[in-house]
Amino acid sequence: MAMALAFGLAAIGTQAADLQSVDSVLMRVGKRSSNAEAKGPSPAGTLMKDVAAFRARSARLPAPVAATEWLALWDRALELGPQLDTADYDAYDAATGELVGPRSLLAALPAPEAWPLIHAQAIARAAKTPENASALGLKLITELLTRDTAAARQSLAAFEGLAAGRPGEREFKMFAINNTQALMHKLYGSRGQIADGFRAAVDVGARQSFGNLVEVPDLVGLLGEAKAEALLADALKKPVMLHVPEGVATKALARKLALRDLASLRKPQWSLVDGIGMAAFYEAMQTRFDPRTDTPASAAPEEEASGDFPRRQADLYYFLDQVIAGRHAEAELAMVRASGDGDWLVVPKQAMAELARRGQNAAVHAYLADLLGRRPQLPAWDFYLEQAGVLGRSKDAIALLDKVLKRTDLTPQLRADLQEKRLEALLGADQVDTAVAGFRVLLATPPSRDDAKLSERTAAAIRLAGLGRVLKKPEWSRLGVDYATRAVALLSKPQTTLRDPAVRSLLVELRREGRADAAQTLVLAELERDSGAARVKGFETIVPDAAKRSALVELVGLYDAADRPSDVRRMLDDVDTWAVRDVVELVAEQDSMGTPLGLMAARALKAGGDLPAATAAVRAVIAQLPSHDPAYQMLVDLAGESSIAELDAMAARDPFEERPLVWKAVVLNRARQFQPAEDSARRAIAIDPSDGEQGVNDRLRAYAVLANVLEGKGDLKSAQGYRRAVAAIRMSEQADELHRLGLYQRAFTGYRAALAEFSDAYCIQSRLAVQLGKQGFKEEALKHYRRAFELMPDSFGRVESHCFGCESVFEGPSAQAVAEDVFIGLVNGNTTRPQAPYMLGYLRKEQGRYDDAAVLFRRAIAMDAMYLSAWRQLNDLGSKTYLDPDERDIARLRLFELDPRQRHVHYQLDEVADLAALWRALARSGEERSAQHEPVYALAASARARQQALDSLPPEMRLQMQRYVDMQSRMTGLARSGPAAQGLAGHKLLLGTLQVMGLGGGFAGGE
Repeated sequence: MAMALAFGLAAIGTQAADLQSVDSVLMRVGKRSSNAEAKGPSPAGTLMKDVAAFRARSARLPAPVAATEWLALWDRALELGPQLDTADYDAYDAATGELVGPRSLLAALPAPEAWPLIHAQAIARAAKTPENASALGLKLITELLTRDTAAARQSLAAFEGLAAGRPGEREFKMFAINNTQALMHKLYGSRGQIADGFRAAVDVGARQSFGNLVEVPDLVGLLGEAKAEALLADALKKPVMLHVPEGVATKALARKLALRDLASLRKPQWSLVDGIGMAAFYEAMQTRFDPRTDTPASAAPEEEASGDFPRRQADLYYFLDQVIAGRHAEAELAMVRASGDGDWLVVPKQAMAELARRGQNAAVHAYLADLLGRRPQLPAWDFYLEQAGVLGRSKDAIALLDKVLKRTDLTPQLRADLQEKRLEALLGADQVDTAVAGFRVLLATPPSRDDAKLSERTAAAIRLAGLGRVLKKPEWSRLGVDYATRAVALLSKPQTTLRDPAVRSLLVELRREGRADAAQTLVLAELERDSGAARVKGFETIVPDAAKRSALVELVGLYDAADRPSDVRRMLDDVDTWAVRDVVELVAEQDSMGTPLGLMAARALKAGGDLPAATAAVRAVIAQLPSHDPAYQMLVDLAGESSIAELDAMAARDPFEERPLVWKAVVLNRARQFQPAEDSARRAIAIDPSDGEQGVNDRLRAYAVLANVLEGKGDLKSAQGYRRAVAAIRMSEQADELHRLGLYQRAFTGYRAALAEFSDAYCIQSRLAVQLGKQGFKEEALKHYRRAFELMPDSFGRVESHCFGCESVFEGPSAQAVAEDVFIGLVNGNTTRPQAPYMLGYLRKEQGRYDDAAVLFRRAIAMDAMYLSAWRQLNDLGSKTYLDPDERDIARLRLFELDPRQRHVHYQLDEVADLAALWRALARSGEERSAQHEPVYALAASARARQQALDSLPPEMRLQMQRYVDMQSRMTGLARSGPAAQGLAGHKLLLGTLQVMGLGGGFAGGE
């Protein structure tokens, strides 16, 4: 069944005739100039050059030579001192993002075979000058590199002695020493040593006038409850505040002990109030400590108060607890405390999820309705409207707003705020005509720079334009666009305006409506804004202006969308302010519709007959945007069957990116090689069946390709099934647009229609289940939950991507009970599919059964060592319960091996315990990643103008500007290379050692 949505999709096309000619556009790109001065090179720039050269060749050097050269560079970094000239661009290190210094040498460490040799030299140096912090610090670094943890602890103890001799620095250095010791215990200590490290950290924190926040390891997971209790009870008697980032059981025990030993607490433990159901603990802290200073009633008034954020978070959860308990007076006071000086009440996502799990949304909604009816000035309207939407009570919200707006005691500002919120509620309740009437009133007064509500009115105008487009009401669109256009012209920050959300949103809306002329006018106005900043003559041809470059990309995008390739070429060839020499440096820059400049260039080059350059451009786009379907489409159009080998190579480099396999199937299908095409399409689907990372009109492309293949084979019935799946997703995408505009009831209808089209879509089933559950339709919701859970194993590949609205599918005990039944049945069914234990592990994690989850994730990994999401989940469990450091190392390094550029999952490498293994993994990644992209297409005018501008400068300034250009190129190269380029420069232990030595940022300071 098709869903009849009133979408003005036909208007998306761009009318070429409406665009101004490229000649008139080029004439409007101007220059501004003034004079400036620059300084010559410095020793730091020379050092950076030598460090970069060493990095490039150190892997080929014999270990003794590499050790000697590295030490010489280290000494030079220390000798520089802290007074580096920030205008010396040669001195910037792309790997660290800082001026050259000791961190640069950490990013240039030679192979681990050289580390023992550096270590031996460091020992000898420290023996000669035991009081020298630099020598001792080098020794400590090498002890960490060679994993001589006993010696490293002795070196840290020696630093304590050095710190004792300098009272002015003692507290800061002891803070750094304490943090480094704690991390060493975490990574290398036995369970008992980790406990000893925590005890020492508490003692240090108790002696300091700052830094009293102490991180608590998962003591219950490490030692068991009895020993953990003794340690926590002792810590709670000292003037420290505990932060428990890992270990749910440890946090619960700390809370229990703080209540038991309340009379002996020296500091409030607000960070332990991090959820609903902790009112008793909150009230105990409130009783024990002066609410104005967070000190005991008997303490001296000058004792330092605790941090603001933990306290306000605690106030928020206490507010929710009091609402649930029906203690409305206490709730009101807590809400005021939680909102502080702000204008709204910010409720974390986890708090909302907890309300849903406990079935308390209705109680909170009822309380807020009563409260805001009495005190409409309180900052809880957004929270109330959200709850009303969850419960399907938008009409009640409208009635309350109407009642409040009749009051005569509202301030003009509050009345304006409530009128805007009423419009939101009207849209949610599908009272669109009434809402639009309100929009007309809101936008009746012309925009003014003095209007405090200008940004809100502009956003409302753009929404009205979107409603007009979607509901085919062109007069609404005209009203909204007209107001927004006049409003954005008043923006006063020309160097950032094109990236302003309002300008960007207006551009998108204009282009969706097919109003290319208006979009071009807007962009040209932005391009011609005068920043007022003094400029070196020709500066804009050397150093890019981010906002103006965005405007240029948008202009090219308009010509590209209008199918005017010759004008695209003119923009590339004749604009002299791109501030780069070649398209390769801009290929990933995207216009407001998400089209990359590299693809625009490729299409123009193809139209002009320059097929080699077009192919090079599209390859560069894929290298930087490996999920961009239009780039693949152009590649296969250009290369035909010869692209198969290239697509195979892409798939081998990134086994979790399905796009090369999708487009290989397209090529094979065109060649009528149906079986290989089907195999390739099915392999693509298996990687990520839900395909949730893709945008509108690209999601489930593999299903559409497979349908074409099956039709070619004559299997029309199977092909129709896949086509219905794609149609259902497109319908749900249209419903997502309705949801974005605030038409929640219509969006919900759209999701139901999509489900009727194809009921085996996990994402649609889960989306409906979540919404039905929130609105109180529990029985109907459970039916959809069960079907969603049954479909999940087939919808999740080695890397899963949740679609919009599916993230909270496990919320609530009823949903979890259904999931438990389904997933246990799958696991007990002797399946060989790793998705079965993975899904049960996923559920266990959501239930807080972290140790059980770890066992199941390990089982999934044992069944499939390439299961990227299982590795990620196992690694992430370390923040919930104790995992052995060696196991976390294995997980992190495996994640890095499988996804080195973090295109599919996220992880941290800054706490890997085995530094040698980390170095080798980074080195392997560096060997495999592609070098700087080869030139694609020279931007003739831009390159010529840049060189002319450089040539016209005085010699010293010319050299400095050239260095700046080179620095920018290095930084761009680093971004393309990924985390491997940084080496060990970001590891927490090594950075901590630099802090212990008194070295920071890009500066060096020898002693």
